[in-house]
Amino acid sequence: MTDKDTKQRRDPVLSKHEMDDIKRLITVGKEKGYLTYDEVNEALPDDLVSPDKLDDMMMIFDEMDIEIVDSEQQVQVVRDGVGADADVLMEEDEDDLHIDADAGTRVTDPVKMYLREMGQVSLLTREGEVEIAKRIEAGEREVFNAIMESSIGIKEIMSLKEKLENENFRLCEALREVEEEISPEEEASQRSRVICMLEEVQRLDEVNKLMQTRLLGQNLTRDEDFVLKSQLQQNKERIVNLLKGLHLGRRHIDNIIDKLHLKLNEIENWEKDLEDCLLRCGKPFQELKPLYDAS
Repeated sequence: MTDKDTKQRRDPVLSKHEMDDIKRLITVGKEKGYLTYDEVNEALPDDLVSPDKLDDMMMIFDEMDIEIVDSEQQVQVVRDGVGADADVLMEEDEDDLHIDADAGTRVTDPVKMYLREMGQVSLLTREGEVEIAKRIEAGEREVFNAIMESSIGIKEIMSLKEKLENENFRLCEALREVEEEISPEEEASQRSRVICMLEEVQRLDEVNKLMQTRLLGQNLTRDEDFVLKSQLQQNKERIVNLLKGLHLGRRHIDNIIDKLHLKLNEIENWEKDLEDCLLRCGKPFQELKPLYDAS
């Protein structure tokens, strides 16, 4: 690559005129408390090319406490010190900003596109918010269902009960919506409530195991089979609702999921080893299983 090619690939440094344009734009923004997307788009130089980050310009405005809005009509700003002298404002802005050439090169043409697109994005409607809330709830239920279907998930949930029985373990370390600074009485009350909920989860899980054992039997009538499966499903729903009511912290849930992933990887590796052994023996697993059971 030649020096000429390298030079062409470098982002052009802002000229003094361009720097002054951007400073004036931010000065206006600080004076009004906001800028519209159109104002920003018109003020950005057309020949800037630097694909680093589309959010850089927004970060600059955010640091200057300048709100970016769709239009003048959508803004209600409480103005403090509107009558301040313009020269004083210019001096304060230039002292605070110090926008150098290096920072200027991060403002790009793609930023203009980004700002323009952001100006066209409508806020969520009430129906949209409800739909997202439903999807989040469905996702949480799916996660808890997966956790409760595995012995590892149950074991990890019950390990939380053991931790909570130790008074040195803080509730805020495992649960959301629990403030770090709460009275000892309030923490003791919440701790007792959570332990009771976990004990109920444990009881329901033990009942489910008994019912699953019965379902594996061969002497059930169709009605008995239906009743057991229905009660089993009801208990699972109760367990999931209890777990949701705990408001488990994201870190605690992620730890359980990570352990499930590790165990899944182990199972997949064992299956590969089994396939290798079957290939070496040249016999199907059904023929080898009786030999294994008898050993």
